[in-house]
Amino acid sequence: EEGGGGQWIFLEPSPGIAEGDEATANSDDLDRDPCKRWFCGAKRFGNGSNTKVYATRFDKKNAGDTAYPMAWSVGDEGVPGEDRTEYYESACGNCGH
Repeated sequence: EEGGGGQWIFLEPSPGIAEGDEATANSDDLDRDPCKRWFCGAKRFGNGSNTKVYATRFDKKNAGDTAYPMAWSVGDEGVPGEDRTEYYESACGNCGH
């Protein structure tokens, strides 16, 4: 989209998993320090970053009017979503990388 100034970033599987080597995979869980995640950093989620984060939802009941923005189908509002930007700004906005 012209004038948007943003970029799409797709989260890939952790290193090791994509190569089929589960033993060396960098596993993750919700107890892990967010700043240790490769994508969590002040440049990406700090003040003025303009990064938006969305998650899909199973149904529209709790999604309200929020749709998941799909890069492959811009403007399609058929997938219910949840704006998770505020969470990632607070969890990752002060990380050093």
